[in-house]
Amino acid sequence: MCNEKKFLVRFLMISLTILLSFLIESSLLAQWQFDQDFRVSDNYVGIGNSHWPKVAMSNSGNCVIVWIENYDTLYYQLMDQNNDLIDISVPIASSVIPGEHSINVGINSTGDFSVVWGNQQTSDILLRRFASSGNPLGAEKKVNENGVVTVYDFPLDYAMNDDGRSVVVWENNNDGYKNIYGQFYNSDGTPQGNNFAVTDDSTSAENCPTVSMDGQGNFVVVWIDSTGGDSKLYGKRYDSSCDALGAKFLIDEWQGFEHFYFPTVASNDQGYFLVCWQKQDQQQQTKNLYGLIFDPQGNKTGVQYQVDNISYWNRIDAVLFNDNSSVITWGYTEYQRFASDGSPIGSPASARLETKGSDTSISGDSGNNYIFVWSDIQSPSTNFHNIYIQRYNGDGIRNGPNILVSRKVASSIDQERPSIACNESGRFVITWDDARNYNIGLTEWDSYAQIFNSEGEFVRNNFYIKTYIWEQINSSSAMKEDGSFIIIWIEDTNCAGLGYEFNLFAKWYDADGIPSRQFKVNDMDCLVWRYTPKVKIAKTGNLIIVWSDQRIGYHRGKIYCQIYDANSNPIDANFEINDTVDKNVNCQKPSLGIDGNGNFVVVWETDLNGNWDIYGKIYNSEGIPYQANFMINDDGGSSDQTAPAVDMHSDGSFVVTWSDGRNGNLDVFAQRYDSNWNPI
Repeated sequence: MCNEKKFLVRFLMISLTILLSFLIESSLLAQWQFDQDFRVSDNYVGIGNSHWPKVAMSNSGNCVIVWIENYDTLYYQLMDQNNDLIDISVPIASSVIPGEHSINVGINSTGDFSVVWGNQQTSDILLRRFASSGNPLGAEKKVNENGVVTVYDFPLDYAMNDDGRSVVVWENNNDGYKNIYGQFYNSDGTPQGNNFAVTDDSTSAENCPTVSMDGQGNFVVVWIDSTGGDSKLYGKRYDSSCDALGAKFLIDEWQGFEHFYFPTVASNDQGYFLVCWQKQDQQQQTKNLYGLIFDPQGNKTGVQYQVDNISYWNRIDAVLFNDNSSVITWGYTEYQRFASDGSPIGSPASARLETKGSDTSISGDSGNNYIFVWSDIQSPSTNFHNIYIQRYNGDGIRNGPNILVSRKVASSIDQERPSIACNESGRFVITWDDARNYNIGLTEWDSYAQIFNSEGEFVRNNFYIKTYIWEQINSSSAMKEDGSFIIIWIEDTNCAGLGYEFNLFAKWYDADGIPSRQFKVNDMDCLVWRYTPKVKIAKTGNLIIVWSDQRIGYHRGKIYCQIYDANSNPIDANFEINDTVDKNVNCQKPSLGIDGNGNFVVVWETDLNGNWDIYGKIYNSEGIPYQANFMINDDGGSSDQTAPAVDMHSDGSFVVTWSDGRNGNLDVFAQRYDSNWNPI
């Protein structure tokens, strides 16, 4: 009687969970809305822990925003002149030195942009160029030729003009003394000459460099000289060939108990430049902001600014328009507009509407329009910071509300492990592992999918693949020319509570995402892990599915395969691909390629020889092996090779690539094979 009650209770719990899952899915599908962003997972909210943003705006009004996420990851976001976010926030690099002077961005007249940052692992400055679409223009490049100072707030700055010429400046500690160095770049991103020394004094303490460039490629560098405990503010001008235009010149100097902080410089297209800095009188406990405009020859114009008793020490930023009017920002997104004669326009104001902001940056265009970006606490009940922007027109009128820039999916923890499949007409489907339902009491991970037509438009809302009430992971897909597709995934089907039983499932969908036939792939049930499946569709319609399977025990995986005919009927049973008979050898992470005749190649990583190596095996269209397992990497087994991937041409030639440790650090290696499957 007791067992019957337990069974009844468990049956009711499972039934209730299935019903709840169905209701939540129906509710979510009814509520999900899609805006103009090209995204895959939907329902964005702020990411959190986003700091130190920078912004660059082209004369067309398009802009790019960069910031540091979770204190080490660099992101960018594109935005058009209508305040529409283009695509999603994109990560650029990790291991970024956190700090308000450790990253910067520049944009040219066509919308191409470059990002610079400090790497905290190598103490190097890196630069990467991007097209206006956001596609990278080559790999990241090291800027500094020698070591640079390693501090919490990496001291660098960057400027770019409309034709794409640019310059990076930084604080260099290579010789034991702090000096300012720079590197000039041509409009195609090639360096012009080597690193050059802005200052070269063996007894100096030069810091906080800042730089700006005019429309002709001339630029000016400003920095603080703290030699001997005194504090002086200097500048130095350069022409478009990176030749110095005279010696350094004094901008301001220490008087009694004064100290300088956070200088910035801004240029307009005519060559005028504005220098701003903060000065603290330690005796009077005052904090004032100052500004001076210089003409193209480096002479003071007589126009100067002063804002007394600023509320908060933070970085300052400025934009100088072509009519010599300007906007200066500081502190909690405070700013002040100035006319060309230096007179203030109105009173100091704030770009933010309600919330508490900091780390403000500003950029402007030739029409005197400008945009602020800052880090903001999203809610008084949290300490999560996100990135916001605010636009203004040339009359200083606010253009719409504050806009959230850094965004991710609501009601979820993570979305991971995406996979994509497309057909020759350009239609495609993306699948991924999604934790959005974890916060509402369901499974930790589900497999979600999104279909797109050949124009990149959504065919239907995000949908998730449910078989049982438990966890789904490691989804993968393949698509036919008619737009129908198959999704495979690993699912925990252990409803008895005896332990993990991860089985491999497959489900067909039509071109509109309507599911049809579903089937289980593995033909042996046991309480083991199966993971990282891959699937391909032959021209004949046959299916090939491979995965890693621990059915032999010992917590060691082997590579298995199942072939299906055009009606998805299995041809024979699961078979093992790797020739390894030793149960202690691990084979995992398979990748799969197929040619126009249905021949296919499988590659995987294995610890057969002690270290991890990449092995492969080739089969004809009937599943008959062409040869035994063969090792692909040629380092002699002296290091680890992992994470293989393979793709096969219709003529049977193929390329294998993997992560390789033979040189100490991890590099990416590849091996080509011809259509007769001989290594090239």
